[in-house]
Amino acid sequence: MGRKNLLCRAPALALCLMTLTALAAGCGGPVPSPAGTSGPTGTNPAEPPASSAPTEPAATEPAATEPAATEPEEAKALGNGVWQWKGMLFREETTTRQDQLSYGARYYSSLIDTYLKDCHVYCTVIPDKNYYVRGEAGFPVLDYETLLDTFTGGLQGATVVDILDTLTLEDYYLTDNHWRQTELFDTVAALARAMGVEQYLTPREDYAAHTLSPFRGVFARDVGSLFLFDELVYLTSAYTDSTAVSGPLYDFDGVYVPEKFEGEDGYDVFLGGAQPVIFLENEDAKTDKELYIFRDSFGSSLVPLFLGAYRKITVIDMRYITGTYLPNVVSFTPGSDVLILNSVLTLNTAAIMR
Repeated sequence: MGRKNLLCRAPALALCLMTLTALAAGCGGPVPSPAGTSGPTGTNPAEPPASSAPTEPAATEPAATEPAATEPEEAKALGNGVWQWKGMLFREETTTRQDQLSYGARYYSSLIDTYLKDCHVYCTVIPDKNYYVRGEAGFPVLDYETLLDTFTGGLQGATVVDILDTLTLEDYYLTDNHWRQTELFDTVAALARAMGVEQYLTPREDYAAHTLSPFRGVFARDVGSLFLFDELVYLTSAYTDSTAVSGPLYDFDGVYVPEKFEGEDGYDVFLGGAQPVIFLENEDAKTDKELYIFRDSFGSSLVPLFLGAYRKITVIDMRYITGTYLPNVVSFTPGSDVLILNSVLTLNTAAIMR
């Protein structure tokens, strides 16, 4: 083809290219920027950049940022010394009474020296649930370091077992100061390990759970709350079912008293509530050992988890019996295990023990 013919056909070729480009745009192909606009270059790979000079990067969406930190939830005072924090009720405890703690240490040291010299004596301090929120919730709590040091440092003749790390805040009731029986397996294991009977404990899977609801604990009752409540769950096993229970004031048939749930304090389901002395005997236990537990109300739900490891367990609450009268109802067998099991709340008011 001659140069002239090629030149003559150039306008036609240009027209064809424009037509094809328009058709491509209609089919979703790349659309060149209209003349006279400053659209981004290089949109169409077939078109080289207008200039080799660097261009500003295309605008992009701002990067996602972390959500703003929220303020920590503040505790709300409900009255009667009760606070609500994260859906749980607490009672403020403002004063660590060193005189009471020292009295408690001397009191139990005297009991050990008088009645328990020939026994293996262990002691643990049960934390209240405020221990697990100190420094976070904003309401007054006890000085736990001083409390523990004062009591355990003054106690003579007992091996102290630390259970603080076996519990968490979630192991306590939402509306009450007590711990949940279903969450005590680590605590019982730590105590049993110290006393050398861990291998005789009833495994968790051998228990059956029984639920009672709604359970409104002491804090909910104190503020008249109808909206916050718990489920109370108690655990039975072959050993709890076959244990004979008796005592000077114990008028019930078994380890648990479900009819107490509808009474003034539903927690009295465990061992019938406040009792000076209770005897639990099981001829099917895995050992012939005896255990004496000096306890407060927290012990009511823990004691049943030791059944099976001891043939006889004697449960003593020194708030309801004097030390001088104790030998009239309890005989201590030499070589037996003894567990002093009181909460910080009892020890901080130890003069209640007579």
